Amino acid sequence: MSRAELIDTIVRIEWEDFLHVNNEGGVASCQRRPDTFKIMRTSLLQTYSDELLESYLDDVSTASATGRSLMTEKYAWMMENTDDTAFKQIASQLPLLPYEVCERIEHIVKFFLVWQAQANVLFPRMAEGGRPLLSEDDKPDSTSFESYLRGELKSYSARTIAIYERYAISCWHNGVNLAIANMDNIARHYGYANATDAEHNSGRGK
Repeated sequence: MSRAELIDTIVRIEWEDFLHVNNEGGVASCQRRPDTFKIMRTSLLQTYSDELLESYLDDVSTASATGRSLMTEKYAWMMENTDDTAFKQIASQLPLLPYEVCERIEHIVKFFLVWQAQANVLFPRMAEGGRPLLSEDDKPDSTSFESYLRGELKSYSARTIAIYERYAISCWHNGVNLAIANMDNIARHYGYANATDAEHNSGRGK
C-alpha cells in the first residue's frame, strides 16, 4: 500500500468513527464538514513516517473491527484538563495506560510544544484563531493544542507511541519541525506552495 493509500484509508476509518462520536447538544458543526476533516487529518498524517502510518493504520483498523471508538477516547482524554468533573464520570471507561506509555507521550508532547510555539511565531496569520498552546489555558469550550495532542496520543497503541517517540527524536535531531510541516501541508491543500506562501498571500484574492 502506498503512502497516499495508507493515509486515505486511515482518514476514511477515522471519519466513520468521528461521525459516531456523541456530542453534547447533538451533532457538532465539525461533524458536518467532511472536506475540512479530510484536509486537517491528511495534512497531519502526511507528516508521519511510513512505519508510523502503518502502525497507526493497524490501530484504527483493529479498533474499527472490535467496535472501539478511538475518536471517542481521544475527546474523552481531552476532558481530563478541560472538564475535570465530566472526566471523572467517564474515566473508568478508558483504558489504563502503562507508565512507560505515559512517559513516552509526555516526551513527544514536549517536542511538539517547542515546534508549535516556533510555528506560531513564524506564521501568526495562519495560527490566528487557532487553539491556545498550553493546557493551562484550557476551558470547557476551548481545548489547547497541548491537551488536544495529549488526548490524541493517549488513543494510540503502545507500539505506535514507541514508534512515534523514536520518529520525533529523529526529527528533532535533524532539525525537522513537524508542526511547520503540518502547516505546510495544510497550506498546499488550500492551493499555496507552503505555509510561508499562505502567510504572505492568504486573503489577497489568490
